[in-house]
Amino acid sequence: MTREELVNKACSYIKPTPYPNPNDITRWFWGNNLQHAWCGAFIDYVVKHDLGCDWLDSCTKEKYIGGFGFVPSIVQWAKDNGYWCNDYAKAQTGDLVVFDWTPETKGGMEHVGIVKSLSGDNLICVEGNTSNGNYKENCVAQKTRNKKYITGIVQLPYKESGEVFNIGDYVYAKEDINLYTTTEYRESKYTLKKGEKAYVRYKQGNSVALADPETHEYFPSAWTNQLDKLTKEDPSVDYKELYEKELLINKDLKAQIDQLQEKINKAMEDLK
Repeated sequence: MTREELVNKACSYIKPTPYPNPNDITRWFWGNNLQHAWCGAFIDYVVKHDLGCDWLDSCTKEKYIGGFGFVPSIVQWAKDNGYWCNDYAKAQTGDLVVFDWTPETKGGMEHVGIVKSLSGDNLICVEGNTSNGNYKENCVAQKTRNKKYITGIVQLPYKESGEVFNIGDYVYAKEDINLYTTTEYRESKYTLKKGEKAYVRYKQGNSVALADPETHEYFPSAWTNQLDKLTKEDPSVDYKELYEKELLINKDLKAQIDQLQEKINKAMEDLK
């Protein structure tokens, strides 16, 4: 999940008329037909139901009262996981923001939204269970919020594309066996089919290898010795053969790891 995906999906729920309460979001989150406050449940719904991301899974209703349905629990979960930040000026698109409508209380936690952008002393946010421009309640709306109402922000664990990879790195998408630069890959809007995986060619230290562009997981092994041949200028390279060799190596490594784990488990049992 990217920052833009979260914001764009949340924005798709914006409309000028209120949602009923209960609605699809409250029923999905609480599993009943009772009315609930649903600002946090809206975020949980978009992240987990719509985008299939598991980042919020550890904020369970059993461990944190109400889970993402209760704003103080969101804050405690964020602090426990190192996601909490008191400085609103560090907010980025896709972060969460927690509000206190009575700032004189200092530290209240009454509402939560998704940051769309930062504008001076204000945050532009997408929020569920809020009012629209006509002050109708139970809406999903874009709101401009002043810093005085902001308790803090939740910095979700996005993997930024600029952390490891640079323009000009090669992307290898299996199945169609094409190589793209990162720019070409994004512009092609190529969608991986089920079971496909995309890799980015980059340097780590003195080694050249492949990595998953989403998780940045590093894949050395057979590719390390072959990557210099993986260029558009050398069409003689059998990319499919290289890929199949990589699969066999990974499969063999997994088998060795499984065997080692079995030995460890047996040793642990013997010690008991």
